[in-house]
Amino acid sequence: MRPADPRSLVGTSSAPSTVSWTVDDTILYAIAVGAGRDPRRSELDLTVEDSSAGALRALPSMAAALCLRTPSLLRSLPLGDHPVVHAHQTVELDGPVPPAGVAVLESSVTAVHDTGRGAIVVTTTTATTPGGDRLFVATSQAYVIGAGGFGGAPPPRAERAERAPDQEVEMPTWPEQALLYRLTGDRNLLHADPVAARASGFPGPILHGLATLGTATRLLVHELAEGDPRLVRGLGGRFSGTVTPGDRLRLRIWRNAAGAEFEVLGPDGSPLLKEGDVRLVGHSV
Repeated sequence: MRPADPRSLVGTSSAPSTVSWTVDDTILYAIAVGAGRDPRRSELDLTVEDSSAGALRALPSMAAALCLRTPSLLRSLPLGDHPVVHAHQTVELDGPVPPAGVAVLESSVTAVHDTGRGAIVVTTTTATTPGGDRLFVATSQAYVIGAGGFGGAPPPRAERAERAPDQEVEMPTWPEQALLYRLTGDRNLLHADPVAARASGFPGPILHGLATLGTATRLLVHELAEGDPRLVRGLGGRFSGTVTPGDRLRLRIWRNAAGAEFEVLGPDGSPLLKEGDVRLVGHSV
């Protein structure tokens, strides 16, 4: 049973957890978000170690996937039987994600917001090296359906660009993408088993929200950072719809002084990822 006031969950934290990843994990992640599928782009630096393109580089969005390798703080919270969906994700990086490494992750509930119909539980995870240097901070918002109405404040919303996008990029997915992406850490059967998907109210398996964010991030690296993922220092977005693997999506980009705002649209033009932001080192419009 959930607490009478979900705001009492703020401050709940997890014990430190150590995660490690290898060059193979970094390559698998990049392939799972589309690297190597576009003949117009060379992505050897994302998919092959020590290739003619140089040393392997990790996509910055992989940081969010690494957080799934730790015990879930969210699942330990007393949220009752309310359905929970991943609503928003951001990652702030102190530098490039190493293509192989070890990190100590600690998570805590940092905010709870009231939307009326539901509650938004904000969990912040900090990753540091074993020596104590910070690698990244990942913030996840979970929407707890039916848990609202406790009198809390709604989540803040940032102002967005009110003009036509500076560019639009085709963003294909493919039928087996969810089966591949789940190997990066999220094994929820909703993304793989048609029976489990139908039990959750979907006609079939849906793509992970983090796979959509990762695929968008890979394209943004090409469009804004000349293909160099090491220049990204922040990214995130709000998940507002579901993607069926194989859908052809559209990435819309609004450039700004920090990097860009972006959103992802479905085949019918409906927004599937909204309020996206990417921040780059030394970027100028």
